[in-house]
Amino acid sequence: MVPKNLISSLLLILIIFSVTFPLSLACKRDSDPNIDQCCDYSGCSGCGIGANPLLHSMAGGVLAAKYTCTSVKSWYGYGTYDYNCYSNSNVYLEIKHADNGHGCACYEGLECGVAYSGKVDASEYKCVICSGKKESEKITASSLGCDTTNGDGQCESACGASSECDEVNPGTKWYDTGLDTCKYCGSDCTYASYDCDDYDIKTSGSTYIVDYEVSSSSCTVGCSGSGCCYKAEEGTCSSSSHTNCQKKTIEGTTLYCTWMAGTGWAWRTADDLPSEICDDGIDNDCDGKKDCADTEDCAGKQGPNGVTCCQNDNDCSSLACGNYASYCDNSGTNPTYTCKCYKECETNNQCADGYCCKYVVTGKNEDKVCVEKGTIIDKDGKSYICDPPVFEEASNKFSSFDLIFSFNPFS
Repeated sequence: MVPKNLISSLLLILIIFSVTFPLSLACKRDSDPNIDQCCDYSGCSGCGIGANPLLHSMAGGVLAAKYTCTSVKSWYGYGTYDYNCYSNSNVYLEIKHADNGHGCACYEGLECGVAYSGKVDASEYKCVICSGKKESEKITASSLGCDTTNGDGQCESACGASSECDEVNPGTKWYDTGLDTCKYCGSDCTYASYDCDDYDIKTSGSTYIVDYEVSSSSCTVGCSGSGCCYKAEEGTCSSSSHTNCQKKTIEGTTLYCTWMAGTGWAWRTADDLPSEICDDGIDNDCDGKKDCADTEDCAGKQGPNGVTCCQNDNDCSSLACGNYASYCDNSGTNPTYTCKCYKECETNNQCADGYCCKYVVTGKNEDKVCVEKGTIIDKDGKSYICDPPVFEEASNKFSSFDLIFSFNPFS
């Protein structure tokens, strides 16, 4: 049997101990080893009112204070631990490592059990519960305990959605004016973007080119690929549909519709334009001149229908015109830049070598002909002889006897 005085002594000791060291039945969370370790190195003293008053209303509860401990060096490693402490010590909403997507939880009860767990939404500093990649619920803490409220239902990067879809309603498309792209967050918060320039066709040698652009009207829910774009510019250059040297510019690349031997009609850049072909009726090099009119490229070459192209009279020296000289048709209102023969003359240089223009002596329209060397023409009692390239008065050159017996027109 235990003596009464011993029992009395034990009861007295227990009463003294309970007064001196009251039992803590609240969820203090101060026994978390990370807190202890952190505070060992950083000297923090636990939850204190006013540690960070800016956060008092962010969690929607009765947040009394928050402290952040940074472990300097411990076997737990380096890190930052954020704790939200509530005036009701039986409720505790904890957000560790306040980086987006890290775990968070709300504890309650005498045993500090996890009531709800979720992910940190760093942009709004809240603890959310995910449904796929969407925010379905938000974890809250108040004097009444841990609870949840309906989330915004939007795509949430903390739940694994792309950052481009963060806080965007699922199934949303929008036009990014700065990047000129169509962006899309699918019903499962999968992100896609459509830069319409990716669908442009501006290859030299193509028969079809197109410039795709995007606008708020083309970027609509349900569109995909080039279907999110509209055709700002397009053109066909083929054997059945072409406009010679039509010019189009696609995203800084200028192309011309022209024809090249062996490959036919196609759009080509300035570097790929063919050389001028002088007898095909086409401006091949797109310099605004075709065939013989392109004098820089075609002078002296054969043009349409066998004519000779020219830039000046020297290019026509090989053209035989009988008594008359050849010339380059390079002046007037509609020059052809082809070599031609004079059909009558008014000056001696319109006659071939060895011939003179009779009109120069007589001034008569019926005498606009070229006569051969030695031809004598009388006018006003004087005689003139063709001594190419001009007529000369016969008396100044020969006696009558010489004229009759000595002159050899073929000498």
